[in-house]
Amino acid sequence: MEPHSQQNIAHKGRRKPTNKWVAISITSLGTLVTSINSSSINIANPVLATEFAISMQQVQWVSTIYLIIVSSLMLLFGRIGDRIGSHRIYIPGFCIFALGTLLCGLSADLPAWLSGLFASDAPGSAPATGAFSGMQAFGILLLARVIQAFGGSMMLSSSLGLISTIFPLQQRGFAIGVTVTMVGVGHICGPAIGGLILALAPWPMIFFMTLPFSCLAASMAILLLRSPVPPQLDSPPLDLKGAAVLAGLISSAILGLSGGFSGSRWFFIATAVLLPIFILVERKQAQPLFDREVMRIRRFSLGNLVTFLSYTASIIMTFQFPFFLERLWQMPVGAAGLLLTVSAVFMAIAGPISGLLSDRIGGLRVMPVSLGLLIFVLCLLFFLPVEPLLPFMAFCLALNGSGMGLLNTPNNSEIMTAAGKRYASYAGAFVATNRNLAFCLGTAVSAGLFPLFHAAFMQSASYEGAYISALRCLICISMVLMIASFFLCLYLKKEQGKA
Repeated sequence: MEPHSQQNIAHKGRRKPTNKWVAISITSLGTLVTSINSSSINIANPVLATEFAISMQQVQWVSTIYLIIVSSLMLLFGRIGDRIGSHRIYIPGFCIFALGTLLCGLSADLPAWLSGLFASDAPGSAPATGAFSGMQAFGILLLARVIQAFGGSMMLSSSLGLISTIFPLQQRGFAIGVTVTMVGVGHICGPAIGGLILALAPWPMIFFMTLPFSCLAASMAILLLRSPVPPQLDSPPLDLKGAAVLAGLISSAILGLSGGFSGSRWFFIATAVLLPIFILVERKQAQPLFDREVMRIRRFSLGNLVTFLSYTASIIMTFQFPFFLERLWQMPVGAAGLLLTVSAVFMAIAGPISGLLSDRIGGLRVMPVSLGLLIFVLCLLFFLPVEPLLPFMAFCLALNGSGMGLLNTPNNSEIMTAAGKRYASYAGAFVATNRNLAFCLGTAVSAGLFPLFHAAFMQSASYEGAYISALRCLICISMVLMIASFFLCLYLKKEQGKA
C-alpha cells in the first residue's frame, strides 16, 4: 500500500474525535446492558425449562453457550481492534448484540410464526400446528444467544480499550472506574431485576427490557463513536490457529468447571490436552494471541493475576449469598434480591471515587487498602449467625461492594496504562476474558465444595450448624486467595518504588 494511501486511512481513523464524556456514556450503557442481560437470564432457568419442556441440564446451555463464545472470542477481537480501531469492533458488536437480544425475546413466538409460514394452503392439507416442538423452539433461543454472545464479545473486548485511548492519562482511572463499575452493578442487579420481571411479566421481557437502551446506545455509537488511534497497517497476520485452539481450550475448561454436564471429567482431560497444544502453536506465531511481549510487563501480568485471585475469591462467597438468605434465613426471593443490591449500590459509588484517587495518588496505593477491606469483610462473614441479622448482613454487603469497587478500578487502570495505547483493545479483552474465567472457577469451587463440606459436617451437627460450618470453610478459601492478592499488590507497589 502506498504511503499516501496509508496516511489517508490513518486520517480517516482520526476524523471527528469523540467527546470523552459521550464515549464513556455509550460504553457504560453498553457494559451495563450486556452485564444485566448475561446475569438476569440465570434466574429464569426454571421457567425456561418448563416453557420448553426440557431438563435443567439442558437449560444450562442458555447461560453456558453465551459464556463460552464471549470468553473464546474476546482476545481475537481485541487484537483486531488494535489493528483497525476499537470503534470499528465496538459499533458492529453493539448492533449484533441488539439483534441477538431481539431474537432471544422473540424465540418463544418464532416457532408459531414459522409454522404458519411453511403451512400449505392447498385444500385438504394438514394444519401446521405443532410443526415445531419445544426442543426446536429452544434451539432457536440458543441460536439467538450465539448471535448475542458474538456481539457481546466484540463490545466487551473493545470497551476498555476505547476508554483508555480517548481519555487522557490523568483522567483514565476515573473513566475506567465508571466502566468497570457497570460490570459489577450489572452482574449483581441482574438477578434481582430478572426476578422482579418474572414476577410481573413473561420471561421474554428479560430481553425486551434492555432492547430500547441497546438500540439507543448503538445509534449513538454509530453516529458519534471514534477511536483516536489510527489503524496499524503493518501488523503480522492474525493468529487464527491460536484462536481456534484457544476456543477449544476455553470451551472445555468452562464446560468442565460449570458442572451439571455428563462426562465433566472428559472436559478436564480435553483441557489438559489442548493446553500444551496451544502453547506449541503460540510459539510459532509472529504475533501470538497470547502475547508474550505484553505478558512480560509485570504490572500487566501481575495485575491480571490480582484480578483473577480476588474475583475468584469474591465469586466463591457472592454465589452463596442468595442460598444463605433464602435457605437458612428463610427470606423471600424478592427481599433477598433487594438486600443483595446493597453491594451493587456501594460498588457503583466506590468505583468512580477510587478512580479519582488512583488518578491523584496512584492505583497501587489504593489497591492494598481495598484488599485489606475485603479481607476484613471475610473476617466479619466468618461470624455470620444462624439467626437472621439483617443490619449485620447489609453492613457486610456494603463493605464488600465498596471493597470491590475500590479494587477493580485502580487495578484495571494500572493494567491498561501498563499495556499502553498500542495494545489497549487487546489488554481490555484480556482483562474481560480473565474475569470470565475467574467467574467460572469461583462458581465451580463454591457450588462443588459446599455440598461436600455440608455433608461432612451433617454427621455431627444440625442442618443449620453444618450450613454455617460449610460456609466458613469457603470463607477460609476466599481468605487465602484475598491475602495472596494483597501481597501481590504490596510487591507491585515495592517494584514501582524502585523504578
